[in-house]
Amino acid sequence: MQQIGKSFTLRVELITLRGCGFPTITLYASWLKLTYLIVLATVASAPWLACAAADQIVTLYTRDSHSGADDHLASLSDFVAWKLEATTLRETALYATESYDVSVGSIQRKVEGYAVWVSFFDVLGMRPILGRTFLPEEKDPGHSNVVILSYQLWQEVFDGDPAIVGHTILVNGERRTLVGVMPKSMDGLGPGRILTPFVPAFVAGDSHDREYHVIASIKAGATLAQVQAELDLLDQRRHRREPKYPRSWRAQVVPMKQL
Repeated sequence: MQQIGKSFTLRVELITLRGCGFPTITLYASWLKLTYLIVLATVASAPWLACAAADQIVTLYTRDSHSGADDHLASLSDFVAWKLEATTLRETALYATESYDVSVGSIQRKVEGYAVWVSFFDVLGMRPILGRTFLPEEKDPGHSNVVILSYQLWQEVFDGDPAIVGHTILVNGERRTLVGVMPKSMDGLGPGRILTPFVPAFVAGDSHDREYHVIASIKAGATLAQVQAELDLLDQRRHRREPKYPRSWRAQVVPMKQL
């Protein structure tokens, strides 16, 4: 128990959730410090959201049925077809792994990150501990000069500055406004230390280059088997209408937690 001033008492309890490994935080505060409570409660709730929906989050990809190789990647055309036509999926998003040169004053760092579809955060059920996620219009050219930090990069480069939102940093030589910081729980999803909006206008819509990761959340009541059955039917339609879609390719769905 720690006493902060005369009117604010803060108690932190760390509890490991079975199967998730995320800490939860229980906070107690006087009404005089309600602002502190609201901010810290946001930090506490973010891991809960990611864990609660874990069983409903899946990865979608295409596989060559001849080679049988699994790299768990998909094309932009795959993503568009699944997003527009799959009725068993609640929300779908893609992301691409990128390398970024980040400059903040005299500090320069090369980091791995993700260019993400704006619905990326909705699929994962994650919300930033500071700031916001990307807005729909920030996927458009001329509006995409924003960036979100991982918890780790926020701590390493910015010393956990709680006032960092709104600052401008250089990313690959381009000025971008920092609009959010993600919770620590997101660091376990992969190497993404920085997030930028994916801009579809820069990629051909009918591209079948398989270089993206696609994730989705399943609709309530739908099963993994039902999703796979729907993707199989969609494959048949795509083979008839898309000459560039190789006939040996098959869509696959697996729970994200298995990867």
